[in-house]
Amino acid sequence: MNVDPLKVEDELTKKGFWLSDQPVDRPQSLIARLGQPGSWQLLTPSEHHAARPNTFSGIHGLGVFPWHTDGAIAVRPPRYLVLLGGSESQAATEIADLDSRPLLVKSLTRAVLRTTADFGRMRYVSAVERTDSRLRFRWDPDKLKICSPGDGPAVELVQPDAAVTWTTGKLLIVDNWRCLHRRQAVKDGEERVLRRLYIYT
Repeated sequence: MNVDPLKVEDELTKKGFWLSDQPVDRPQSLIARLGQPGSWQLLTPSEHHAARPNTFSGIHGLGVFPWHTDGAIAVRPPRYLVLLGGSESQAATEIADLDSRPLLVKSLTRAVLRTTADFGRMRYVSAVERTDSRLRFRWDPDKLKICSPGDGPAVELVQPDAAVTWTTGKLLIVDNWRCLHRRQAVKDGEERVLRRLYIYT
């Protein structure tokens, strides 16, 4: 399937994500237009005991993952998250566009988050940061703890804007500075194979 890169960029601007249900011809050229790509990584579901500690699978196993942005504790998180389907799976990837939730964003601007950096030192980051191009959101309740006064933002109450089930060749690009995403629970024994790539700007 041939894809018009301008239409992809336009949909990312309007919705915060873009989805192709059909395999895309030469996806690397499309990816390169958006920024500097990293390396592809293989994602498969794991039980707690089989996963690396402190990963989503290590904490949540085959259960529902919390809403999050990828690389939330990085100095500069990846701008885009690319997921490529490698099998059929009904365990959906859900997406929520924070740009369409101004009240939640307002509460997030007051949230100061704490993580443990190298050698046990504490590091503090804001859930909402202003960059040259737009606001950048950080959220990962497993790695970043709210330490600002008052109640934390009601992020886990957010309802998804889209739920993407998977087939081989399906391609999803998410603006990781703008959208939250999460994985729904995986049935025991279900094959769910994805490839993931980050794009940096």
